[in-house]
Amino acid sequence: WLANLALAHDGPFVLGFEEALGYSVGDVVRDKDGLSATLLLLDLASTLKARGLTLWDALARLDAAHGAHRSAQLAIKLDGEAGARAIEGVMRMLRTHPPSELAGSDVVYMRDLQSRIGIDCTTGASSEVMLPASNVMEFTLGDGTRVLARPSGTEPKIKFYVEAVGKTGAEADARTAEVIRAVRKYAKL
Repeated sequence: WLANLALAHDGPFVLGFEEALGYSVGDVVRDKDGLSATLLLLDLASTLKARGLTLWDALARLDAAHGAHRSAQLAIKLDGEAGARAIEGVMRMLRTHPPSELAGSDVVYMRDLQSRIGIDCTTGASSEVMLPASNVMEFTLGDGTRVLARPSGTEPKIKFYVEAVGKTGAEADARTAEVIRAVRKYAKL
């Protein structure tokens, strides 16, 4: 998907990645093998070292300038036929009875990639989602935290991804953990 989208895009391809830590950087290597990303990271580390800085220093500067962005994953393994039904049930519940709030923050926007419909939860307005149809639900909270839910395509698991922003890395990490606890409680997992 990453390379296909990059090839179809009119502008330059800068970066694409997916949760299993596959990265594709630039248009030289059109695969998410991580080799090009590794080389660029080593080049950045060398440049920073020449300036007396580390990669952690650079991350701290980015956090200070733009907020500390952190992500976390919750993967629940549910084996067998009963597990498959449970996964389907959670996804159905998220579609038919979505949460109105999680961890003290209202859900302000949700997208169902299967139906390709996005809903502004504050106005009720809906819009078409311009992504390929996929069994994924996405919820954006009032504080900017995002939660994505999807069944694994290769394992008997349901996966939740939480992305949060805080003033510090510790604050963002705490927020992702808090939202994961709320998701687990809401989904009864």
